[in-house]
Amino acid sequence: MYALAAEDGRFQLIVDDGAPLTQYWGTLATSGNSLSSSNVQVATGTSYLGTANITGGSITARQSMTATVSYTPAPGCAPTVCGNAQSGSLSLTFNPVYNQGGALSRIAGNWQDVETGQIINVNSAGVVFSQEAATNCVINGQVSTINTAFNAYSVTYSFSNCRFPFNLQNGTTATGLAFVDSGVTPNRVYFAGQYRVGNTAYTTYAYGPKVGG
Repeated sequence: MYALAAEDGRFQLIVDDGAPLTQYWGTLATSGNSLSSSNVQVATGTSYLGTANITGGSITARQSMTATVSYTPAPGCAPTVCGNAQSGSLSLTFNPVYNQGGALSRIAGNWQDVETGQIINVNSAGVVFSQEAATNCVINGQVSTINTAFNAYSVTYSFSNCRFPFNLQNGTTATGLAFVDSGVTPNRVYFAGQYRVGNTAYTTYAYGPKVGG
């Protein structure tokens, strides 16, 4: 599981449960050492699953976080797709990689997604470009800093030229978060985002090493 809570309150929680990875996303509210979040969205790839609430949360800044997560499947979604309503405990430990800073120079470069092999280019101004061989999707976007003291970036990217059945992505714009793990060699980048087709949310995710220096 990977979890990233940025300084603007947005968070991404990604469950490493096999491709396509399940994502939870929303905005966290804190008061002292307590935290909560309602109407958290849950989706995996092109399947919208439902919503979740985070309650009874406790946070020790830059150390740990615990909470109860209650999941509710989307109305009318079959249990074979969305599962059943359930609750469980969440316990996360802070990773100091977050303190490594968020300058654009750290995320600029060519990154190769480990699942698709595609190259994601981020230039020195944060402009993103990629083309997926498997889907023919052309991806254009922007990476922006949130707080340069911390390793979290805001990402926005749009899709075009996607072939069937991925053409539902054409004309959509995904938004999300990214971070760079410079604790490994070569460095790795993690992108996660969400986009909507009508009123239904979908997710996109890519991660992999820096290539070409």
